[in-house]
Amino acid sequence: MGNRYAISDIHGCYQTLNALLFDKLRITREDEIFFVGDYIDRGPRSKEVLDLLMDLKIEDYNVCFVRGNHEQMMIDSMKSLSDMELWILNGCNETLNSFGVFETSEIPIKYINFINEMPNYIELDDFILVHAGLNFDIENPLEDLTTMLWIRNSIPKKEKIKNKRMIVGHTPKTIDEIVNSLKTDKITIDGGCCYQHRYSSLGNLVALNIDTLEITVQKNIDL
Repeated sequence: MGNRYAISDIHGCYQTLNALLFDKLRITREDEIFFVGDYIDRGPRSKEVLDLLMDLKIEDYNVCFVRGNHEQMMIDSMKSLSDMELWILNGCNETLNSFGVFETSEIPIKYINFINEMPNYIELDDFILVHAGLNFDIENPLEDLTTMLWIRNSIPKKEKIKNKRMIVGHTPKTIDEIVNSLKTDKITIDGGCCYQHRYSSLGNLVALNIDTLEITVQKNIDL
């Protein structure tokens, strides 16, 4: 039996992801790997990240993909000008450049389909993996799909989610903050991989071993 890992907020950092998966974790097909959203934007190699993730699936690795708000913005950008403007403000140029295109409609349909197939959350026996968090102000937090993509201050009420803990990304955290969250009902695993030039305390891609609650850290190596 393999390990269960959760990884979030890759943001176009293909070389960093590749190093984490194959050099640090040395993943096998016995492992379960849960990716918790935000594969694209900000970093330089969004297409390569998506190619790697799709290849893992094709090669029969046990992988699951949760949708992040950046994937949602990419899909929504084809709906209206205002949706496109929102994506422009959040790193779309890096993604379009990685594909060598100028508009979302020029991105090959296989990538659009891959994103459209992603659920907003994954429920395990002991955890719920969701990109941003859940809306605990409603009776069933699993019904609010928008909150799952965007919220930053979600305070868990375990009685509303079968006493399960949450694993989330979305909001960049230092390694110390991530370690401290391991003791709480909301484990945060976004190490701010794409912000290595902006904040010295960030710039990490983090893998959480869901069973042991140990983390593996790969510093950003995408230039």
